[in-house]
Amino acid sequence: MARHLLPAFVLAAALGCAPAPPEGQGPPLWSISDADSTVWLFGSVHVLRPNLVWRSARLDAALAEAEIVVFEADVGAEAATAYQALAAQRGAYPPGQTLPAALNADQRAALARAAQKVGLDARQFETVRPWLAALQLSAAAYARQGAVQSAGVETVLAARARADGARIAHLETVEQQVGFLADLSERDQIDFLLETIEAVNAGAAAATALDEAWARGDVRRLARGLDAEFDAMPPALRAAVLTDRNARWTDEIIAMLAGEDDVLVAVGAAHLVGEENVIDMLRARGLAVEGP
Repeated sequence: MARHLLPAFVLAAALGCAPAPPEGQGPPLWSISDADSTVWLFGSVHVLRPNLVWRSARLDAALAEAEIVVFEADVGAEAATAYQALAAQRGAYPPGQTLPAALNADQRAALARAAQKVGLDARQFETVRPWLAALQLSAAAYARQGAVQSAGVETVLAARARADGARIAHLETVEQQVGFLADLSERDQIDFLLETIEAVNAGAAAATALDEAWARGDVRRLARGLDAEFDAMPPALRAAVLTDRNARWTDEIIAMLAGEDDVLVAVGAAHLVGEENVIDMLRARGLAVEGP
């Protein structure tokens, strides 16, 4: 699953040099304004290769103006500790149940191949529920690609926001983000795991290409790649991590605009491009959203 979409907490616990974005470009940035405030919308990637250049003059200008910077969720040390506790509580099978028993022979073999590919031992998933096994595979795959949280958008922008004296807020709690996946049915969790296994076994080229399209501001290419991933998602998973959240965030962004503060909102890029995205939802509500 794309790191443009996974909830931010997923990677909180957890090569080659790309050219700098051309002048005036960089990752997609949108804005909506009324008489006394502006809300900027920035599509983030939660973990990145440290040598991928993505900062742009437009983003830096918006960040300098913003009085509040809003992220999906806190990805700091305390949040990571909370996530680990929740993962231990909600990510383990009860005694007598195992993940291998929930999979057929072909699925167990695919899991073993994916685990080996990212440097893990499939036996470590013995008592892990499918949703958590999928996250652990994803995090290990990203680490193999050289993508790290410290280079991710949230970490970089939060440090700048604090230095500038901006307030930091979050759209969701760690508990909510864990629940999006832990509350899925067993069947949907297994489908999520199988999709993740397929992505890991397919290799890193697609994720790297999406990161570079994002850094250049190539919205069309980014949307095509993300739409292909959306189409492969089980419907319940897509609703839980994408469309339901987009609808809630649309309401919250409209409420932000009704206030008097200038706000920068940074959420996973998959929420702002592709099918059923927040930008389209805002425009459908009659708001004039400037941007790509």
